[in-house]
Order: sequence, then C-alpha cells, then structure tokens
Amino acid sequence: MNKKIVILIFILIILSALGGAYFLNSKKNITNTIPKQEAARQLKISEEKTKEEIKQPEPAPIKVVLPAKKSYDLYSSTPYDLPLYSIMEIASLPDNLKKVIDNILENAQGFYLLKTDAGKIFIILQNPINSGNTYSRHDLEFVEINPDGTQHFSFAGYPGEEDEISNAVQSNRKDVWKFDKSTEPYKPLKHIKYNEKGKTEFTEFWNYSQSAEIKYEMKNSEGKTISVLKEILESDTNYRKEHIFYDNEGNTKMSLTVNFDGADITRFTYYSPEYSISIISEYTDGVKTKESVYNKDYELINILTADYENGERTAITLLDKNEAVLKKIEP
Repeated sequence: MNKKIVILIFILIILSALGGAYFLNSKKNITNTIPKQEAARQLKISEEKTKEEIKQPEPAPIKVVLPAKKSYDLYSSTPYDLPLYSIMEIASLPDNLKKVIDNILENAQGFYLLKTDAGKIFIILQNPINSGNTYSRHDLEFVEINPDGTQHFSFAGYPGEEDEISNAVQSNRKDVWKFDKSTEPYKPLKHIKYNEKGKTEFTEFWNYSQSAEIKYEMKNSEGKTISVLKEILESDTNYRKEHIFYDNEGNTKMSLTVNFDGADITRFTYYSPEYSISIISEYTDGVKTKESVYNKDYELINILTADYENGERTAITLLDKNEAVLKKIEP
C-alpha cells in the first residue's frame, strides 16, 4: 500500500515538472514573438511613411490650347472684280504682302488674274495705274511683287510716250498724228513714228466704230502686225475683248481674251510661252458661284466654289479635277 502511494506521488512530481517546463517554454516563445511582431509592424509603418514622404504630387492637368482659327478675306464687300482663284492665292500670303496687293487692287479697280509662283506674285490689272498721260491702246499693265514687297510694273505692248497727249498736237518729223477732231479731246486715228534716219519705225491705228472689231492695231516698219486689240459684240450684253501680240515672224507670243456678260467676266484666257490659264466662271443671282480652271492644253485642273448667305460670301472651296476638297477658307 505504501509502495503504491510512493509511485503515485512520483508520477505527480514528474507531471508537475513537465507542466512547469511547458509553461516556461510557451511563455518564452510568446515573449520572443511579441518583439518580432512589433518590429514588423513598426517596419511596415516606417515603409508606408517613407512612401508617403517620397510620393510625388499629382501633376496638374495639361491644358490643350488649340491655335486660333485663321480668318480670311473673301473680298465679298469689294466692288472690284477678283477671281476666286486669285482670292485663294492671296489666302496663302503673309499680311504684309496682302496689304501691298490690296493697295494695288484699289488703284487698279480689279484684277484679271493674280497668281503666285516660286515666291513671287504676278498680277494682270484690269486698269493701268501708271498711264503717264498717254492715249489708250491695250491698257494692260502687269505687276510682279517680290517676297520683300518690292514691285515692278510693266505694260503689254507699246504704252505710248509719257505726256504724249499734251505733245501730240505738236507733231514733228519724228511723229505724225492724225485725229478725229469732231470730239473734245481729240481722238487719235493714226500715229506714225519715225526713227533718226526718217524711216518708219512703227504705225498705229485706232477705230472707234461700234461695228469695227479691230479697235487698235500696231504694225512694224515692214507693215507686219505687232499687236491688235479686238472688241467683238456678241449680243446686247455679251462681248469679247482680245489682246494679241506677235513676234517678228508673225507667231503669237502672248494673248489675253476676256468674255463679258454685262459687267461679269464669264471667261478669261491668258497665254504666254511661260504660263497659260483659262478660267470659266458661273454666276447665280448675280454672284459668282463657281470657277473652272484649265491649263494650256485645256485640261481641267481645279474647281472653285463659293457659298453665300444674305448676299455675303461665306466660304470659298478649292477642289481638284475630281472634285475632292483641297482647301476651304472662311471669313
């Protein structure tokens, strides 16, 4: 009996020892784990704080500023005639050159043609602005404008000598004039120019009869026609002006033809060895709505159309020969 009690006590002692050891070991593990968890937590907080500190600010939204829409002068209000083709040409030029052009347009009261080529501008004026007190002949004046705005004026054909109207009545051996003296001022009918040797240099003729097609003609010393101006009346409102210039061999070296319906130019043709163009215009209710542009071989190269609102031109559109839009300008 005593032996059993001793054994029981011994077992209880062993169990107590084992339980104490387990408790101590668990406490140690818990004690060791808490610092590690705290350290990990502190590290995480530090990392988040660091990220917050080095975090870049949100960039400000980019404002896209679109270029201002360019407006163009469509010459809707000008009283002077100007081809749509030429208005489109002017639209590509800088403002300083446009000012030069507008000044010339005001003085010439219209252009037959304005075109740009290799940086230069070529204009055929409807009325000369450098007549120099001379008698009327072809009255065709050309202007070339350089990129720097400088201008060079020239005439097609013989323009006459400056102040010849004042000096013509004082005929001398170098000039012989014949006039129609039924009107004031006198109108020239014939002019013979002699050279220093007293031989004919050239002869000019004028005809003011409505039925006469040839209004002006110039012949050289050999009697060959050098230039001729024709005006052909086709109906009460339709007529055609033809300016033709020849070389000494009788070949056409330049020509300009303008067809009118009243004051409207319905067709314009210019020919020279360097450049040729034809423009046929269409009108609706008195305003130009379309132009067809042809090259020297009479091949269609461009079409231009114009839109209107309450009589004001609101747009001009440039198309290729297949009517694909190339450019559109608006005021």
